[in-house]
Amino acid sequence: MNESLAWLATTPEGDALGKAAAQSVQIVHESRPWWAFAAEPMHWFYSIFGIAPHSFYAAALFLLMAALGGWFASRQGGWRAGLAWMTTLTMTLIGGMQAHAWLYTRIPYGIRYELPAQPTFRLANLHCHTQASGGVLMPADALRWHQHKGFSVVGVTDSNKTYPGVRALSEAGDQDIPVVVVPGEEYRGTTHLLMFGLKEPIRADQVEISSAMAKAREQGALVIAAHTWTGKQTPDELLQWGAAGFEACNGPTTVDEATLKLAREHRLALLGSLDFRQGNSPKTATVLPYEANTAAKVLKALKDGRCATLYCPEWREDTQFSYWVRLQHNFPDLVKRGGIWVIPGLLLWWRLALLARRYAPCQPRQGLEIILMLALGGGVLGIWSVWWKYKLGWFPSLELALSLWVVACPLGWYMAGCEWLWGRERRQQAL
Repeated sequence: MNESLAWLATTPEGDALGKAAAQSVQIVHESRPWWAFAAEPMHWFYSIFGIAPHSFYAAALFLLMAALGGWFASRQGGWRAGLAWMTTLTMTLIGGMQAHAWLYTRIPYGIRYELPAQPTFRLANLHCHTQASGGVLMPADALRWHQHKGFSVVGVTDSNKTYPGVRALSEAGDQDIPVVVVPGEEYRGTTHLLMFGLKEPIRADQVEISSAMAKAREQGALVIAAHTWTGKQTPDELLQWGAAGFEACNGPTTVDEATLKLAREHRLALLGSLDFRQGNSPKTATVLPYEANTAAKVLKALKDGRCATLYCPEWREDTQFSYWVRLQHNFPDLVKRGGIWVIPGLLLWWRLALLARRYAPCQPRQGLEIILMLALGGGVLGIWSVWWKYKLGWFPSLELALSLWVVACPLGWYMAGCEWLWGRERRQQAL
């Protein structure tokens, strides 16, 4: 595969920056550890169904799977078995998705950008989410992730809130993380906007988009339209209301030619943004002057159009999402890395376990109700944590929640299996 880099810019200064980066930045591929193959089915599933703004499909599928599992178990073992199965399956799926996301972000593999020894530019990602809004890393960890990948400027833009960016700025100084932090917010209205330099947050559920942009300008903030192809407002409308630029790339997805033409006509900033929440393969970057070593200088460079979007044409994806294309793209990796064999292996293990326990059924033991309450409590905690993180951030921390999940899942499945078998025994005895 030819992985030569290209760039997009709207000014001569930006064009020079993009050219310098495209000619000198090296793409480094770090291999995935061999033991990661066990998580490949979840990785494959998430890569198809869990990509924003389509993640609600994953939630709907999880709900359907849990409901069907509970219904099947209730018919075999009674309502308690059905409740146990539905709760444990929900907890396993939700926790598994979060565990996969956290693990695959923590493993140092994938794509990394290597800059020359004496660069004349900086690589930036100005669209980053932390655990406060769907990301899997705390602010300091997110900064270290970007540092490892070759970025020296990070815009922390959690959804409808500014405090994570302020926290990231403080932690970068306290922990000597050599990354320029640009605090901001992603306004998630009918079109998403990146707002930098806000003095107070602007909530999308309280202020509609044109008023939000006016309020941001009153605070002296810089507004960049994010992934405009998913929004309801046109680029012309956003420009009229005060947008200073557009995301030319959001991950591997590239904006249309009409928006690029509009940006060039008005010498607007073009950003290559990761929209980072998790993962290990940054597919784009924003190129900034090397002297942009403070948040104020970064924003000044964006206002002046002294920036460029760095991307690889081989990685580009169309703005029209296709599940079939994503399925074709990801299935070979599932086979190549051995993850496809995990699925029949789990099914075989499940079948053998059922046969073994059918001929050696368990007997009711004291404390079953305690196990049931623990599993139910764990499931409720997991669901509540997922909901809560979209409001104020994870509580408890993601690491603690996953630790509890690792313990609760085996207990939950043990309880669910016992309930199913005991329920079947009770039904057979009743007959």
